[in-house]
Amino acid sequence: MTPPGPRQLPFPYGDGRGEGRLLQHVKGEIVDEWKRRVRTAAHELGFIRTEPALARFVPNLIDRIIFAGEEVSGEVLIPSARFIEGCTLAEAVRELSLLRSTMLRVVARAGIKLSSHTIEFVHHEIDQAVAEITTEIHRVASMQRALRDEDEDRMRLALEAAQVGTWEFRPQTGELTWDARCKELWGLPRHREASYEAFVNGIHPEDRTRVDAIVQHTMDPRSGGTYHIEYRAIGLNGGEEKWVSCQGKVFFDEHGRAERFIGTVLDITERRREADFRERFVGMLGHDLRQPLSVVSFASETLSKQGLQRDTGELVRRIARSSDRMDRMIRDLLDFARGRQGGGIPIARKPLDLHELMRHLVDEIATVNPRRKIQLAVDGEGRGHWDPDRITQVFQNLLGNAVTYGKSDEPIFVVMVEEGAHVEVAITNYGPPIPESDRGMIFSPYRRGGRARAAERAPRGLGLGLYIAQEIVRAHGGSIEVTSDRDTGTTFTVLLPRY
Repeated sequence: MTPPGPRQLPFPYGDGRGEGRLLQHVKGEIVDEWKRRVRTAAHELGFIRTEPALARFVPNLIDRIIFAGEEVSGEVLIPSARFIEGCTLAEAVRELSLLRSTMLRVVARAGIKLSSHTIEFVHHEIDQAVAEITTEIHRVASMQRALRDEDEDRMRLALEAAQVGTWEFRPQTGELTWDARCKELWGLPRHREASYEAFVNGIHPEDRTRVDAIVQHTMDPRSGGTYHIEYRAIGLNGGEEKWVSCQGKVFFDEHGRAERFIGTVLDITERRREADFRERFVGMLGHDLRQPLSVVSFASETLSKQGLQRDTGELVRRIARSSDRMDRMIRDLLDFARGRQGGGIPIARKPLDLHELMRHLVDEIATVNPRRKIQLAVDGEGRGHWDPDRITQVFQNLLGNAVTYGKSDEPIFVVMVEEGAHVEVAITNYGPPIPESDRGMIFSPYRRGGRARAAERAPRGLGLGLYIAQEIVRAHGGSIEVTSDRDTGTTFTVLLPRY
């Protein structure tokens, strides 16, 4: 847009120069007082503004009045999106109304005499500015709507291509909105409205309670409002079972109440079937390998008792050690398969003194690693009902990791304390901290973080140890967590209910 030429005034304005030029002497005073009045008015309405919305536009408008009828070079003296960006129509009308009264007040205070024609012209220019700003705001809004509609169309096409459904839930009214993909997954006709009841009824009966509990938890502000879950759906007609992955986010009002819950749903049935097949295959493979491995172990044990020559005896011992390692890996594979196929790792609870078990394990580790110092501290009662073999498996893994990754000249601390109906066990080492990027996935199967890969002494296992440890602890109704930094070391904390 180019600067306009000489303007044709709607009525006489003196000689076109004199009275308008008088306003130039008080322009700064007009602008300063106008800004103060705008801030005061905004504060009274409950807004906090450091600058008026039209702070960049008003000085140009005053120049337009001052230089009316003259050639103006330089800045364009008409509204522009860069001058009124973020301004609403209500703000524009309110601020220009205050400008009108401020100009007349400052002019009168300065003793400037303006003719009725000039005063009428001031009113006309401000009215004209309101009209021009209204047009500009509507133009910008229309352009933004067009861009937003275009972005929404692109997003819709991307979601449709990926077969991702979208939904929105209003907890305070119970209103649930599904797009066409969500309705298709749940078997809901397109003309029918969705409801939370329909959502729950379309979930597999065995998963309904869990899913509903997680939804309710997510709508508690203390949860952080992030939603991610995988579960089975059968649809409203009890059709074919499918697996879905849902992700979402809850938005809370100023009182901490959930007011909007939005998210996506994706059919992951094929992915789950492939994963189930792999896990079943791993389980069958592990089971089938045990028989030939037991023959190798038995043969190496028998040969070791035959009084063999030194070199031959060493070979037999290597075979035995490798067989033991293979046996541990196969047991890990079988435990992994059990945990992933829905049944969980089986446990057999028996009366057990956890303190005594830990003392035995610490002595055992110290015997194998005589240069490492392990300090054990116990407090309170250590008796309860747990599976001795499985709990041993958990703490052997955690103690073994502490020896492997901890500094050789720093002690390992094992602290056991009574926590009401629970026993808490914390195992700390002072090796390099676990990278933050690895911590969130450290209990996932087949994960070996950067610290494990870098450690020279790290055992070359399958990366299932911590996953299996977590599954065993969960089977006991407990929890396992990790913290790690350079100052306080790496600590794995296990919390086990006694019964």
